[in-house]
Amino acid sequence: MAKKKTSQQPAPVKDKPQAPAQDQARTAAPARVTTVSLTTCLVSVVVALALGLCIGSMLPGFMDSRQAPAPRPQAAAPAQQPAPQQAAPQQQAKASLSPELNSALLKLQEAVVKEPNKAENWIKLGNFQFDNQNPSAAVTAYENALRLKPGNANVLTDLGIMYRELHRFEDALKAFREAERVQPGHRNALFNQGIVLYYDLKRKDEAEAAWRKLLAADPNAHAPDGTPVSELIKHLH
Repeated sequence: MAKKKTSQQPAPVKDKPQAPAQDQARTAAPARVTTVSLTTCLVSVVVALALGLCIGSMLPGFMDSRQAPAPRPQAAAPAQQPAPQQAAPQQQAKASLSPELNSALLKLQEAVVKEPNKAENWIKLGNFQFDNQNPSAAVTAYENALRLKPGNANVLTDLGIMYRELHRFEDALKAFREAERVQPGHRNALFNQGIVLYYDLKRKDEAEAAWRKLLAADPNAHAPDGTPVSELIKHLH
Protein backbone atom coordinates (compact mmCIF):
# COMPACT_ATOMS: atom_id res chain seq x y z
CA MET A 1 0.00 0.00 0.00
CA ALA A 2 1.30 3.45 -0.86
CA LYS A 3 3.16 5.18 1.90
CA LYS A 4 4.24 8.78 2.09
CA LYS A 5 6.50 9.75 -0.80
CA THR A 6 7.36 6.17 -1.70
CA SER A 7 6.69 4.12 -4.82
CA GLN A 8 5.14 1.21 -2.93
CA GLN A 9 1.66 0.50 -4.21
CA PRO A 10 -1.47 0.15 -2.09
CA ALA A 11 -2.95 -3.32 -2.22
CA PRO A 12 -6.06 -3.78 -4.37
CA VAL A 13 -9.35 -3.99 -2.54
CA LYS A 14 -11.15 -7.31 -2.91
CA ASP A 15 -14.92 -7.47 -3.10
CA LYS A 16 -17.19 -10.29 -2.03
CA PRO A 17 -19.49 -10.65 -5.06
CA GLN A 18 -22.32 -12.24 -3.13
CA ALA A 19 -22.48 -9.55 -0.44
CA PRO A 20 -22.89 -5.72 -0.48
CA ALA A 21 -19.79 -3.73 -1.46
CA GLN A 22 -17.22 -3.53 1.30
CA ASP A 23 -14.08 -1.45 1.75
CA GLN A 24 -12.04 -4.07 3.54
CA ALA A 25 -9.36 -5.91 1.60
CA ARG A 26 -10.06 -9.55 1.00
CA THR A 27 -6.76 -11.23 1.78
CA ALA A 28 -5.72 -14.00 -0.58
CA ALA A 29 -5.29 -17.19 1.39
CA PRO A 30 -1.79 -18.60 0.86
CA ALA A 31 -1.85 -22.11 -0.46
CA ARG A 32 -0.02 -24.78 1.49
CA VAL A 33 2.34 -26.85 -0.58
CA THR A 34 1.38 -30.50 -0.31
CA THR A 35 1.69 -33.48 -2.62
CA VAL A 36 -1.70 -34.32 -4.12
CA SER A 37 -2.74 -37.92 -3.53
CA LEU A 38 -3.24 -40.46 -6.31
CA THR A 39 -6.94 -40.65 -5.42
CA THR A 40 -7.32 -36.92 -5.89
CA CYS A 41 -5.60 -37.11 -9.27
CA LEU A 42 -7.91 -39.89 -10.38
CA VAL A 43 -10.93 -37.89 -9.31
CA SER A 44 -9.61 -34.96 -11.32
CA VAL A 45 -9.32 -37.15 -14.41
CA VAL A 46 -12.88 -38.40 -13.97
CA VAL A 47 -14.21 -34.85 -13.67
CA ALA A 48 -12.14 -33.83 -16.69
CA LEU A 49 -13.77 -36.61 -18.72
CA ALA A 50 -17.18 -35.49 -17.52
CA LEU A 51 -16.40 -31.99 -18.69
CA GLY A 52 -15.42 -33.30 -22.09
CA LEU A 53 -18.67 -35.20 -22.44
CA CYS A 54 -20.77 -32.33 -21.14
CA ILE A 55 -19.22 -29.44 -23.00
CA GLY A 56 -17.71 -31.17 -26.03
CA SER A 57 -15.41 -28.91 -27.97
CA MET A 58 -15.12 -25.95 -25.58
CA LEU A 59 -11.68 -24.39 -25.42
CA PRO A 60 -9.71 -24.56 -22.16
CA GLY A 61 -10.38 -21.49 -20.13
CA PHE A 62 -7.15 -21.06 -18.26
CA MET A 63 -4.77 -19.73 -20.94
CA ASP A 64 -2.19 -17.22 -19.84
CA SER A 65 -3.98 -13.93 -20.41
CA ARG A 66 -0.71 -12.07 -20.73
CA GLN A 67 -0.23 -13.81 -24.06
CA ALA A 68 -3.77 -13.46 -25.39
CA PRO A 69 -7.29 -12.65 -24.16
CA ALA A 70 -9.34 -15.54 -22.88
CA PRO A 71 -10.95 -17.25 -25.91
CA ARG A 72 -14.64 -16.80 -26.53
CA PRO A 73 -16.84 -19.91 -26.61
CA GLN A 74 -17.90 -21.19 -30.00
CA ALA A 75 -21.33 -22.45 -29.00
CA ALA A 76 -24.41 -20.69 -27.69
CA ALA A 77 -26.40 -21.66 -24.64
CA PRO A 78 -30.20 -21.50 -24.52
CA ALA A 79 -31.80 -18.03 -24.50
CA GLN A 80 -29.05 -16.75 -26.80
CA GLN A 81 -26.47 -16.62 -24.02
CA PRO A 82 -22.89 -17.63 -24.78
CA ALA A 83 -22.06 -20.98 -23.25
CA PRO A 84 -19.54 -20.49 -20.42
CA GLN A 85 -15.98 -21.52 -20.99
CA GLN A 86 -15.32 -24.67 -19.05
CA ALA A 87 -12.46 -24.77 -16.61
CA ALA A 88 -10.25 -27.82 -16.97
CA PRO A 89 -10.87 -29.54 -13.62
CA GLN A 90 -7.39 -30.92 -13.44
CA GLN A 91 -5.99 -27.39 -13.66
CA GLN A 92 -4.65 -26.39 -10.26
CA ALA A 93 -3.58 -23.05 -8.86
CA LYS A 94 0.00 -21.99 -9.43
CA ALA A 95 0.92 -23.31 -6.01
CA SER A 96 0.07 -26.86 -5.03
CA LEU A 97 -3.07 -27.13 -2.96
CA SER A 98 -3.52 -28.97 0.28
CA PRO A 99 -5.77 -32.04 0.11
CA GLU A 100 -8.55 -30.04 1.78
CA LEU A 101 -8.33 -27.17 -0.71
CA ASN A 102 -8.02 -29.55 -3.63
CA SER A 103 -11.18 -31.33 -2.49
CA ALA A 104 -13.00 -28.00 -2.23
CA LEU A 105 -11.82 -27.05 -5.73
CA LEU A 106 -13.10 -30.32 -7.19
CA LYS A 107 -16.52 -29.73 -5.64
CA LEU A 108 -16.70 -26.25 -7.15
CA GLN A 109 -15.67 -27.58 -10.55
CA GLU A 110 -18.21 -30.39 -10.36
CA ALA A 111 -20.87 -27.78 -9.64
CA VAL A 112 -20.11 -25.83 -12.82
CA VAL A 113 -20.13 -29.09 -14.80
CA LYS A 114 -23.57 -29.98 -13.50
CA GLU A 115 -25.01 -26.46 -13.81
CA PRO A 116 -22.79 -24.51 -16.22
CA ASN A 117 -25.46 -21.85 -16.77
CA LYS A 118 -25.73 -20.91 -13.09
CA ALA A 119 -23.78 -17.70 -12.48
CA GLU A 120 -23.38 -18.29 -8.75
CA ASN A 121 -21.39 -21.47 -9.38
CA TRP A 122 -18.89 -19.54 -11.48
CA ILE A 123 -18.66 -16.73 -8.92
CA LYS A 124 -17.78 -19.21 -6.17
CA LEU A 125 -15.17 -20.85 -8.38
CA GLY A 126 -13.74 -17.42 -9.25
CA ASN A 127 -13.53 -16.48 -5.58
CA PHE A 128 -11.66 -19.70 -4.81
CA GLN A 129 -9.14 -19.07 -7.59
CA PHE A 130 -8.78 -15.43 -6.50
CA ASP A 131 -8.05 -16.45 -2.93
CA ASN A 132 -5.58 -19.12 -4.03
CA GLN A 133 -3.63 -16.81 -6.33
CA ASN A 134 -4.64 -18.25 -9.69
CA PRO A 135 -5.64 -15.13 -11.64
CA SER A 136 -6.04 -16.79 -15.06
CA ALA A 137 -8.54 -19.28 -13.68
CA ALA A 138 -10.32 -16.56 -11.70
CA VAL A 139 -10.68 -14.40 -14.81
CA THR A 140 -12.29 -17.24 -16.74
CA ALA A 141 -14.74 -17.97 -13.93
CA TYR A 142 -15.70 -14.32 -13.40
CA GLU A 143 -16.11 -13.72 -17.15
CA ASN A 144 -18.43 -16.72 -17.38
CA ALA A 145 -20.47 -15.44 -14.44
CA LEU A 146 -20.84 -12.02 -16.05
CA ARG A 147 -21.93 -13.50 -19.38
CA LEU A 148 -24.69 -15.33 -17.58
CA LYS A 149 -25.62 -12.47 -15.24
CA PRO A 150 -24.18 -9.10 -16.29
CA GLY A 151 -24.00 -6.03 -14.14
CA ASN A 152 -22.62 -7.40 -10.87
CA ALA A 153 -20.40 -4.57 -9.63
CA ASN A 154 -18.58 -6.70 -7.07
CA VAL A 155 -17.70 -9.39 -9.61
CA LEU A 156 -16.58 -6.72 -12.08
CA THR A 157 -14.29 -5.25 -9.42
CA ASP A 158 -12.75 -8.62 -8.58
CA LEU A 159 -12.35 -9.35 -12.29
CA GLY A 160 -10.49 -6.06 -12.66
CA ILE A 161 -8.11 -6.99 -9.85
CA MET A 162 -7.35 -10.30 -11.57
CA TYR A 163 -6.81 -8.54 -14.92
CA ARG A 164 -4.26 -6.34 -13.16
CA GLU A 165 -2.48 -9.42 -11.80
CA LEU A 166 -2.11 -10.54 -15.43
CA HIS A 167 -0.83 -7.09 -16.47
CA ARG A 168 -3.97 -6.47 -18.52
CA PHE A 169 -4.19 -2.93 -17.20
CA GLU A 170 -6.60 -1.47 -19.75
CA ASP A 171 -8.96 -4.42 -19.23
CA ALA A 172 -8.70 -3.87 -15.48
CA LEU A 173 -9.57 -0.20 -15.83
CA LYS A 174 -12.51 -1.03 -18.09
CA ALA A 175 -13.85 -3.51 -15.51
CA PHE A 176 -13.53 -1.02 -12.64
CA ARG A 177 -15.25 1.70 -14.63
CA GLU A 178 -18.07 -0.62 -15.61
CA ALA A 179 -18.55 -1.56 -11.96
CA GLU A 180 -18.76 2.12 -11.04
CA ARG A 181 -21.15 2.75 -13.92
CA VAL A 182 -23.64 0.07 -12.85
CA GLN A 183 -23.26 1.03 -9.18
CA PRO A 184 -22.33 4.72 -8.95
CA GLY A 185 -20.03 5.51 -6.05
CA HIS A 186 -18.83 1.90 -5.77
CA ARG A 187 -15.95 2.47 -3.39
CA ASN A 188 -13.69 -0.43 -4.21
CA ALA A 189 -14.08 0.11 -7.95
CA LEU A 190 -13.11 3.77 -7.59
CA PHE A 191 -10.19 2.99 -5.30
CA ASN A 192 -8.81 0.39 -7.69
CA GLN A 193 -9.28 2.70 -10.66
CA GLY A 194 -6.85 5.07 -9.00
CA ILE A 195 -4.38 2.26 -8.33
CA VAL A 196 -4.27 1.15 -11.97
CA LEU A 197 -4.33 4.68 -13.40
CA TYR A 198 -1.51 5.96 -11.23
CA TYR A 199 0.82 3.02 -10.69
CA ASP A 200 0.33 1.05 -13.91
CA LEU A 201 -0.84 3.47 -16.61
CA LYS A 202 0.92 6.57 -15.22
CA ARG A 203 -2.18 8.72 -15.75
CA LYS A 204 -1.97 10.80 -12.60
CA ASP A 205 -4.76 13.26 -13.39
CA GLU A 206 -7.27 10.48 -14.04
CA ALA A 207 -6.17 8.68 -10.89
CA GLU A 208 -6.76 11.82 -8.87
CA ALA A 209 -10.20 12.27 -10.46
CA ALA A 210 -11.18 8.72 -9.51
CA TRP A 211 -10.02 9.14 -5.92
CA ARG A 212 -11.77 12.52 -5.60
CA LYS A 213 -14.96 10.87 -6.79
CA LEU A 214 -14.40 8.24 -4.11
CA LEU A 215 -14.04 10.96 -1.46
CA ALA A 216 -17.26 12.54 -2.66
CA ALA A 217 -19.02 9.23 -2.04
CA ASP A 218 -17.18 8.56 1.24
CA PRO A 219 -15.15 11.39 2.80
CA ASN A 220 -13.59 8.91 5.24
CA ALA A 221 -12.43 6.46 2.56
CA HIS A 222 -9.09 4.88 3.27
CA ALA A 223 -6.72 2.32 1.81
CA PRO A 224 -6.55 -1.19 3.32
CA ASP A 225 -3.51 -0.18 5.38
CA GLY A 226 -5.49 2.67 6.94
CA THR A 227 -4.02 5.51 4.87
CA PRO A 228 -6.76 8.05 4.11
CA VAL A 229 -7.44 8.45 0.41
CA SER A 230 -7.09 12.19 0.90
CA GLU A 231 -3.45 11.56 1.85
CA LEU A 232 -2.91 9.45 -1.25
CA ILE A 233 -4.15 12.35 -3.35
CA LYS A 234 -1.73 14.74 -1.66
CA HIS A 235 1.17 12.44 -2.53
CA LEU A 236 0.25 12.54 -6.22
CA HIS A 237 1.72 16.05 -6.39
